[in-house]
Amino acid sequence: MIAHPSSEKDDGHAPDAPPPDAPGPSPIEPLLKNLAALAEYFSYYLAVRADGLRLRVRRAVAWAIVAVIALLTACTALAVAVVLLLAGMANGLAALCGGRLWAGQLLVGFIVLFGAGLAIAIGSARQIQASLRQTKDKYEQWQSKQRAKFGEDVAERARSRQPRV
Repeated sequence: MIAHPSSEKDDGHAPDAPPPDAPGPSPIEPLLKNLAALAEYFSYYLAVRADGLRLRVRRAVAWAIVAVIALLTACTALAVAVVLLLAGMANGLAALCGGRLWAGQLLVGFIVLFGAGLAIAIGSARQIQASLRQTKDKYEQWQSKQRAKFGEDVAERARSRQPRV
């Protein structure tokens, strides 16, 4: 009789049968093996997500740095342009003042400060007026709702000074 090659031992004999009292394969082993693989895959997933988050943070920081540098560059260019403009105005006024540079610089400084103060004063006055107008409109609308709901508003009630029961 010819034995199947996988059923023979290296010495050519048939494999020994397991002893009758030997335990069989545990049904929990495949479950434990799958749980270990799942835990490994989950830790891999978490590592990938953490690295992705780190990469997004690095990119955001890099873009923030680029934005700050661009903003500083723009502000510097604007400041230089203002200085050149004011220096040119001062030199022009100095020529009109007989070559006295200090007089041109003094006049330009005064004009700039006066203009800035005037702009601030006008802007503040407009802001205050707009705020007052909004507040007045708010209370007029409120009183209108009171008149529609109760037949009178708080101002009319205060003028009448008659307690209602």
